[in-house]
Amino acid sequence: MNKIKIAFPDGSEQTYPAGTPVQEIIRSRDPGLLSSTVAAKINQTPVDLSYRVETDGMLSLIDIQSKEGLPILRHSISHIMAHAVQDIFPDVQVSIGPSIEDGFYYDFEYAETFTPEDLEKIEKRMYEIASANYPFSRQDVLRERPLPCSKARVNPTKLSC
Repeated sequence: MNKIKIAFPDGSEQTYPAGTPVQEIIRSRDPGLLSSTVAAKINQTPVDLSYRVETDGMLSLIDIQSKEGLPILRHSISHIMAHAVQDIFPDVQVSIGPSIEDGFYYDFEYAETFTPEDLEKIEKRMYEIASANYPFSRQDVLRERPLPCSKARVNPTKLSC
């Protein structure tokens, strides 16, 4: 099995099997860091925590409350909101939903207008989804063949889009 050498910001280095996920590298160093780490960088390239490291590199962490981490968190929360909306309103089509400076938004195509009561239901469902602690998984798709978010949740125990 091939080995890779990972360097850390403190100057230390450690060897891992090639293909080790970033989260496992972090866990091996300090499991407590996972609670505040939302992503990482390998050689200054941002990657998610499920990214499998195949070559030697420098690993640095992106804290959830940092300038880089907060938009990543907001992006993930927007997926939770889309999941909740589709659970409650199956006919809703998900459109665009980027992270913005003060939060995030999502456009939905729906024949009705959401009411304040609907928003309360959506918020409650979001808490349920977040509390279930489903794993997030990233799925890269070709631009020519995008996978719509409305079709992405094939497995309800995984959030992906």
